[in-house]
Amino acid sequence: MCETKIEENIKNKNFFKLYVFYGEEVFLIKKFVRKIVGLHVSKEFLNFNYKKCFFEDFSFNDLELFLNMPGFLFYGRVFLLKNFNFSKFYSKDLVKLEKILNGSCDGSVLIIVSNDDCSQLKKNSSFNKLSKYCSCCFVEFPFRSETWLCRNFLKYLEKKGFSISYENLLFLVRRTNKSIERLNIELEKILAFVEKGEITKKDILALTSPEVFSNAFQITKYLLAGEKNKAIQTFNSLCFFGVNHMTIFSAISFCFLDLYRAKVASLKKIKANEVLKYYDYFGKEFRIKNAMLNCKKYSIEELRYYVILLANLDVDLKSKNLYKNVLIEKLLFSI
Repeated sequence: MCETKIEENIKNKNFFKLYVFYGEEVFLIKKFVRKIVGLHVSKEFLNFNYKKCFFEDFSFNDLELFLNMPGFLFYGRVFLLKNFNFSKFYSKDLVKLEKILNGSCDGSVLIIVSNDDCSQLKKNSSFNKLSKYCSCCFVEFPFRSETWLCRNFLKYLEKKGFSISYENLLFLVRRTNKSIERLNIELEKILAFVEKGEITKKDILALTSPEVFSNAFQITKYLLAGEKNKAIQTFNSLCFFGVNHMTIFSAISFCFLDLYRAKVASLKKIKANEVLKYYDYFGKEFRIKNAMLNCKKYSIEELRYYVILLANLDVDLKSKNLYKNVLIEKLLFSI
């Protein structure tokens, strides 16, 4: 189902027992979760009628108990299941889930949010079988196009009494990333500084920083998929927007290190929450959680080899009197 269709359903109060939200645009996923919760659960009784849980911590018994219990003072109940991992959800689990949903009270809703890569997700048998459930709504939220972002943020800025050229807004979009949430944060900083009038390129350069980590993760994905040209293009794009070479290298290194740590943990049957106790991921817990989802595609030997390559390059960058971008590009072609 597309976003327009679900908007129409919500407006007409045509609700489902199960919602599955997935895709890159986290801001829109959060927006629709809030809408559904707001229409089912009164603010006064959120603690009683609304429950959030991560996939690794949830149990079918808890889910069944929650959905089978009438909402407090006859309101609905919403169970939000985050970071859902369809690769660890099997046919027997599908049967249990459908049984629980069929037996749930009127007004009870389950919302599943998956961070899995969309292309892989659509190949998953459990994902496809669950989509055929009679009372479910599956919605993908991809990143919006640059044109959509510029058009909507231009309107937003006009309402606020600010102006910006299309070229400068496009520069801001490309300097950060396509995330609406990140663009909102960056624009709030700029508006607080500029106060009124036109937002210039100078303002953007002074008050924002390029989104390095997500781009570095994209570089890592391209490398591991064998798409080296795309990795080089993304690296050069970051350099064009003024990102220091060492900053990019550090972010790429962290991506591979996260994957390596996650792979070791998964081989030892250690959950993501346990890994967080051993390393400093405060405020960045999503990194290790995403790594736990992605590390299964690679062997421990592969990841160890890449970490060693990065460690050797770190020494070269600090000891050799060569152009740093050349050394990093050489590494990207070596992986």
